[in-house]
Amino acid sequence: MSKDPFLSFSLLTIPSTNNSNTSPISTSLSLPLSPSFLTSPQAPHLQASSPSLSLSASVLRETSSRTSSAQTMIRLPIRCKPPIWSLTCIALSLQETLPLVTSFSCAKERFFRATSPSTALHEFEASIELSGEGPVPLGPSSLLLRGIILRNTEYIYGIAVYTGFDTKVALNMRNPPSKMSSVERKLNWVVLMLFIALATLVITGAIVAGVLQDRDGAGQWYMGENALKSGGKVTSQSLGTFLILFSTFIPVSLFVTFEFIRVLQALFMSADFRMRTGRQKVLARATNLNEMLGEVEHVLSDKTGTLTENIMRYIACSAGAHVVPEPKDETQSDNSSTDSGRKKSKKRTNPALGDKTAVLDGNSSEEALPEYQGQSPDEVALVTSAREYGITLMTRTLDTLVIDRFGTKETYTTLAELEFNSDCKRMGMILWCPDGKIKTFTKGADTIMLKLINKDANIELIQNHIDEFAKEGLRILVFAMKELEEKDFQTWFERFQEAQNSLEDREGKNSKISAELEEGLMYVATTAVEDKLQHKVPETIKFLREAGIKLWVLTGDKRETAENIGYSANLLDRNMEVVHIAGSSSAEVQRQLNDTLDRHVLDAQTPQRRTSFSAIADLPQVGVIIDGASLHHAIEDHSDVFMALSDHTKVAICCRLTPLQKALVVRLVREKRKAMILAIGDGESMLDQE
Repeated sequence: MSKDPFLSFSLLTIPSTNNSNTSPISTSLSLPLSPSFLTSPQAPHLQASSPSLSLSASVLRETSSRTSSAQTMIRLPIRCKPPIWSLTCIALSLQETLPLVTSFSCAKERFFRATSPSTALHEFEASIELSGEGPVPLGPSSLLLRGIILRNTEYIYGIAVYTGFDTKVALNMRNPPSKMSSVERKLNWVVLMLFIALATLVITGAIVAGVLQDRDGAGQWYMGENALKSGGKVTSQSLGTFLILFSTFIPVSLFVTFEFIRVLQALFMSADFRMRTGRQKVLARATNLNEMLGEVEHVLSDKTGTLTENIMRYIACSAGAHVVPEPKDETQSDNSSTDSGRKKSKKRTNPALGDKTAVLDGNSSEEALPEYQGQSPDEVALVTSAREYGITLMTRTLDTLVIDRFGTKETYTTLAELEFNSDCKRMGMILWCPDGKIKTFTKGADTIMLKLINKDANIELIQNHIDEFAKEGLRILVFAMKELEEKDFQTWFERFQEAQNSLEDREGKNSKISAELEEGLMYVATTAVEDKLQHKVPETIKFLREAGIKLWVLTGDKRETAENIGYSANLLDRNMEVVHIAGSSSAEVQRQLNDTLDRHVLDAQTPQRRTSFSAIADLPQVGVIIDGASLHHAIEDHSDVFMALSDHTKVAICCRLTPLQKALVVRLVREKRKAMILAIGDGESMLDQE
């Protein structure tokens, strides 16, 4: 790093605005960015232990590695390599992967604009207007949320964007929902009835005492002092007397006993070896919900990371008419020399696969092979396997990729990156290749990619390979590329930059512009990656099915992959009739739902309820598989029919779903059936959306 990393910086002004839709900052700030200011006491360090949320946005801050940010910041550029680094999110996500964060490219001065504060953690649209240059777009990858810990960098320079209660994390903070079990609700109702009964007895006794005093007690010599009291006074005094006499009517010790029993139940759960997975024992975090586990009627589970290990392993690659399996020699360690790896790699695969894995961070040296980190386990598995065939990703920076291809190092320049989103189901990169040509590389779901591939490709052969991989329950990605003319790219890139600088619907505009380049792609390859089931998942699911619990699996995998995972995990069995709901229109989906109900259910309008074991046994052996497009019509237009069908089936597998659709399924089951449901996810999909 140079001694003066901000030679080109002079002033950064955050403009004042009264329009909350254009900027969240209400004051005009001029920030000197000279090195003397950055090292002065006026630029305080952000300490990890600071609990404060109200930090001034007018101070440029230097944050060291492994310190926690108490505000939402953006990273300013510094002249050190590599400008790609990662962070650990604390209490923001249940996933353990380290997201990569990038700084924006070189900036000079002038204006910073950002959208108003919002609760969307993964959405951020902003730009910095530079002196003598156009605005530089900023996105979620440049944003540091409150509570993060920096890694893989010594320190950064950042500017606070949202502070205090306007930070994204603060906006997402809310009081945890009060969860009360059915036993607690019934107990509270019984206690309320006891209080009403106690009040009735006390009031009745006091009134009777007053009446008797007026009738018989007044003036009697044996009543002593009470002989002079009126009936009303005796009644008022008797209220306290009878309350004390009947106080044992309320079982005060019941609540203590109840909590003690729950604590014992939690201890028994932790000590039960049959509930352990390996050495990991059960941890009861909420003892007040123990009995609710026995009342669960629906289990809705994500697949990746829940049923499966989320540890990806490359299995095969289809390139043209050839299927390249995983390397035979699995005993070779990562510490083997690069030369020995190249000797083994003479069995070539398609070399273009080494160019298409975007979100990875590789650090290498001459003595050791690089270690890869990435947000997507699929990408890490593919790049690691490509290294076994002699194509090694050596280094990645913000704008370059260095690949060692069979002993020859090649440098690719990143011109643009088309980020993945769940609607498009694909991502891409535009690279300046060593041969002087500009090429776009795209990878994504087969259902989307096959529509973008040009007619020269053998679609039937590609589909056959995809079907073979899907039957094995493998995760599939299709790769394609296209060569671009420099003139066409320049014209497209200008409009792409305009979309990047937009503060309104940036993602939608980017998707529309990106689609212009992704027509007529040349097919490259199809990869298959395995994600193994977790230990004893089939046995657990079989046990749940025998208990009469309805199981829903929500996944983004293709239909064939989801179905084969269903058989592997004992969700489906060979004696079960599997019904596929796949309609391109609302009317077609409705027809398929009604036909299935008429064929398998005698009375489709009267859903069976789980009231006895005989009712459980009488449920039809039917499993339903529905894709995301059909599910959209089923939820929007035919939710009652869809839920009636699900009431008469034991298993439902929803495939090709977006995170939002997973949340909609959970909400639909919860609202339509008013039953006890258990939703299991990774925090980034159906649970976060709720």
